[in-house]
Amino acid sequence: MRSAIVALVTIIALMTSVLAQSSRKILVLPLDGNASAAQKDGLNSAVQKMAKDKMGGEVTVGETTFSETAAAVGCDPNLASCADQVRSTLAVDELVYGSATTADGNTTVTINRVSAGNPAPKTQLTVIKDSDSADQASSGLEPLFTASEGDGSGSGSGSGSAARPRVGSSFFSTKERKLGVAFLAGGVISLVIGFSLWSGASSLQDDIDDHPKSTIAEIEDLKELEDRAGSKALWGNVFVVIGLAASGVGGYFLWKDRKNRQAAATVAPVAPDGNAGMTFVLRGAW
Repeated sequence: MRSAIVALVTIIALMTSVLAQSSRKILVLPLDGNASAAQKDGLNSAVQKMAKDKMGGEVTVGETTFSETAAAVGCDPNLASCADQVRSTLAVDELVYGSATTADGNTTVTINRVSAGNPAPKTQLTVIKDSDSADQASSGLEPLFTASEGDGSGSGSGSGSAARPRVGSSFFSTKERKLGVAFLAGGVISLVIGFSLWSGASSLQDDIDDHPKSTIAEIEDLKELEDRAGSKALWGNVFVVIGLAASGVGGYFLWKDRKNRQAAATVAPVAPDGNAGMTFVLRGAW
């Protein structure tokens, strides 16, 4: 039965490994402000790269600026509490947003981070020329992304809610999908092992039924067969129960992933046909 025990330990280790690797969800929004489109595009790319390289979570990129998103959510972007309200509405653990404003030949770049459980935004500011590339701003903004969790300018981890991954992200872009697939895979493997052990026990039972009992040696051999059959049946029961439980947990995580994707709507501005103004559309996975 050593192989069965090894298989059981391996399944548990794989599931534990997936749980340990689960990370917080981070959403990076495009910058507000009146900086030139070219400079703002470069700054957006630089901010997104620093977030992905240094924040250590699962980073997704939003489609609308913070001001646009706040307007759709219904809060004042000038209020500190609005950032945490936007973060909560979009169902992410951390929100990164900011602005790039040009005046008198200089562009002031302001980046903010707000985390679940730590709603006051942490801010980093740097000033570059309006003709500078985004690289000139990166060194001034980097401390916001490299600050350790829990210090005066860092981030906090939150509830583990899943954000809607952007188009093109991998299937395993959320914690719930990773856990769901891991538990389902472990459950299937455990069920296969359990059914195999049951089959082996059934085969031994046939041998037991047909085994001669004329001599002491034959009786001792029969007892050994019965012990082996009993052990296989017992371990078969264990693996089948574990398999059913793991499959159920996996199904729950996949269901939770879908619910999170439905809740994590993306806010996108759309110009209405034949009317002035702007309409905000909430889009999510349904």
